[in-house]
Amino acid sequence: MTMNAARQIGLIAAGSQPWNPDICAANGDRFAYCATLSIYIYEMDRRANNFCLHSIMAEHKKTITTISWSPHNGNLIASASIANKIIIWNVAEENSVAQLDVTTGTPLSLGWGLPDKNSVMFICSHGPLYVWTFTCGQSVVAHKDVQSFSAEICQFRCHPMDPGKIAIGHVNGSISFLCPGQRILKHSVRIVTEDDGELSDGCQITCLEWDPLGVDYLLCVVAYECIVLVDSSSTKIVTKFQLPSVAISVRSLSWISSAPGMFITGDANSGVLRLWNVSKATAVESFRINKTGFHSTYVVTAEMSRDVSKTSYAHGDQCCQTDRLWSTSATLSDAASSKGSVLPVAKILCLFADGAVGLYDMRRKRWAFLREKVYTSAGNEGIIYSLSWSPVESHLIAASTSRNGAFIWDMKKGKITSLFQEVFCQCTVYSRLTHNFCN
Repeated sequence: MTMNAARQIGLIAAGSQPWNPDICAANGDRFAYCATLSIYIYEMDRRANNFCLHSIMAEHKKTITTISWSPHNGNLIASASIANKIIIWNVAEENSVAQLDVTTGTPLSLGWGLPDKNSVMFICSHGPLYVWTFTCGQSVVAHKDVQSFSAEICQFRCHPMDPGKIAIGHVNGSISFLCPGQRILKHSVRIVTEDDGELSDGCQITCLEWDPLGVDYLLCVVAYECIVLVDSSSTKIVTKFQLPSVAISVRSLSWISSAPGMFITGDANSGVLRLWNVSKATAVESFRINKTGFHSTYVVTAEMSRDVSKTSYAHGDQCCQTDRLWSTSATLSDAASSKGSVLPVAKILCLFADGAVGLYDMRRKRWAFLREKVYTSAGNEGIIYSLSWSPVESHLIAASTSRNGAFIWDMKKGKITSLFQEVFCQCTVYSRLTHNFCN
C-alpha cells in the first residue's frame, strides 16, 4: 500500500493578539493583522469579489510588537518583536528580504520613507529614532535630532504625505514634532495637565494619527479617555471632543481618507464604533457592531463590487463568506443612522479584545466578514508542539511548548491554570499524554 503525499488545501487564520496596539495595517487591495507570532495577510480576490487569506508570515520567535506597510511598495511590510528583531517581508514572494537585530531595546513603533523608500525608521522607549536602510546591510543610523527626551516614548507617526514630518507621543501626554528643515519641538503640545501644571506618566498618548488629506492636523487619544485635534504648525489644540460618558474608554482611532474630516473610534469596553467629524465636538453616529470591546482598527481603502449578494464564495475559511456572516450584524447594529445622515464609504478592519477579527462595511452597516470570538492563550511565547483536550472537561486544554514546558489552559477563565515548568526544568516538551487531569 502506498501513502499519498500530504498537500495543502487551504489556510486558516488565527485570532488577533490582545497586547500591542499597532498590529494591523493595510495597503491597496491587502490588509494584515497579527497574532502573537504570525502575521496574516488578506488580499482582495477580484473574481470572488472578496478578501481571501493570502499568506501567513511566521518567522518571529517572540511576540510581535508592531507592523507597518510600506507606502511606496505594496509588497513590503515591516514587523518588530520583543526579541528586538525587525523583519522586512515581501508579501508577493512570501519570504523575508531583510532582518535586523536591534541592540538598543524593543522597537515600539515603525515608519517608512526617511531618507528614502528603502529605509525603515524605528524607535524604542527612550529613543533615539533610528534609520535602517535595509538594502544596505545591517547599518543603522541614529537621527541626531530625535533623542534626549524628558519622557519615554509610546509611538511615533510619519506624515503620509511628507514622511519627514514626524509626530512623537510620550507617556506623559505630550507630543513632540519633527518638521523638515526645522529643529525638533520637544514636548511642544501638552494635553493632560495636573493641578500644578505638570504632566503625569499615567496619561500617555494611546493613539496618534495624522490627517491623510492635510499637512498640519493630527488626532490623538490620551489615556484612552481624551480625544483632541492638534494643529502641528501652531502646536495648539484645536478641538477637544466630547464622549457621551466619562465611563467610556477609547481604544482605537482611524481617519477615513474617503471622507475629508471624518474619523472613527472604537470603545475599549464595548463593541461600539463611533463616527466623528472634526467640525463637531460630539460623535455623528454610533454603531454597536460587536459584544466585545475593540483592540485596534484600520480603514481599508480597497473597494468591493456593490452587487455582493450574488457572489458565490469557495474555499471554506480561506475566503470571507459574507452572506452567512452579514446576517449576524442585524441584531448588533442597533444605533445605526438614527439621524438620517449619509455615512461614508469605508471598510473598517476591526480587531477585538477577545481575538475576533472582522471587516465592517460602514455604508451598508454590516460585516463584510467576521471571525467571531477566538480563545487566545496568553502567557506563552514559544512554539506549541502538541495540544490535547481534556477527556473530562471540554474547556481545558493541555499543551507542550518550547518555552513554558507543559501547561493547562482554561478557556472559561481565559488563562493558564497549571504550569509545569518546575517538573521539566523549563525544557522543550514535544509531546504529552492527557489522562483525566480533572478529578
